[in-house]
Amino acid sequence: MAKVLIVDGELDRGAALAAALGLAGVHPTVVMSTRAALPSLEASAVDAILLAVTTVDPVAARLADLRGHPVGAVTPVIAVADHDQPGALAAAVATGYDDVLVRPLRPAEVGARLRLQVSARRKLAEAMEIAARVRAECEEVRAARKLDAALTEYLIHDLRSPIAAVAMYLQELLATPETAPVAHTLQACLAATDTIGRMVMNHLDVAAGGPRPVAAVACDLAAALAAAAAHFAPRCDARGVTLVRRLAAPQVWADPELLRRIIENLLDNALRYAPAGTAIEVESTSAGPRTVLAVTDRGPGVPAADRARVFEHAVQLDPPPGCRGGRGLGLAFCKMATEAHGGGIQIDDAAGGGARIEAWFPVCEAPLW
Repeated sequence: MAKVLIVDGELDRGAALAAALGLAGVHPTVVMSTRAALPSLEASAVDAILLAVTTVDPVAARLADLRGHPVGAVTPVIAVADHDQPGALAAAVATGYDDVLVRPLRPAEVGARLRLQVSARRKLAEAMEIAARVRAECEEVRAARKLDAALTEYLIHDLRSPIAAVAMYLQELLATPETAPVAHTLQACLAATDTIGRMVMNHLDVAAGGPRPVAAVACDLAAALAAAAAHFAPRCDARGVTLVRRLAAPQVWADPELLRRIIENLLDNALRYAPAGTAIEVESTSAGPRTVLAVTDRGPGVPAADRARVFEHAVQLDPPPGCRGGRGLGLAFCKMATEAHGGGIQIDDAAGGGARIEAWFPVCEAPLW
């Protein structure tokens, strides 16, 4: 049975309304003013409030009194007016009452409308409670993910020092004459260490939203690619893959360190998918205001629907049989780094099969800062 508070300055009229509501299956309580109604709101739960209004009543002020109470703020407030008081009805509708009833009242209709209001408000309260719980759970998940990301970043950041130390020790061993018989193995270990270091830097840059600010100069592409070829030589030799370089544009305006990492990530990606015994082609061309660096492999290629996704953070496509998938960081870094230069990157089908990734850089006459 719904509990209804009737606020009516005429006690007899309020009592008559209470009697009619009792016949409609409603439990009414009658008070004579909004001030008197507030203790009733404090004392017990109320499902709805019926507030008698007239042309001389301060309609908005009386509603504000009820809405200012914590219970009244979430309880349906229904105006009750006589049929010959159109001014009071218009004021009640304009003020924001939840519903308006007009005397003479029919108990069955009043009971039905009250139950609809009470049911709707209860469902709203339940929905708000569920939404609050969902928000709290989402905040907990976000906080946990933020903590996990922070711990991961700290761990990866701390990995840089031991990786650098291992690389230094390997370089010292390579420079020692006694290690000549195992130089090839040491070189492979050094290349693997450099790969781990590149992955660490990729993660840190992608997590930070991009690499450090760009300081572009004229870079010698032949020298940069020669260094990259030497770096990847152990992996290429192990699979019988050759690097073919065709450099129609010998220079590119880029940050030397970022260019080195872009080249290494593109070659690393190509080596993951290039079939054994094939060639990876590296080309540079001038195309108007751009210098284009393209890397082509003869692997399975990338479906058209996935070509934009491969440059997103942590996106990993299912590798074809015989291919080793990455972690979704290398190409995401390349996208960030080329865009930081004012350039871009894209992937297409290669003529003759495979994938062709083109990274382009703007042609400049002065360093970019």
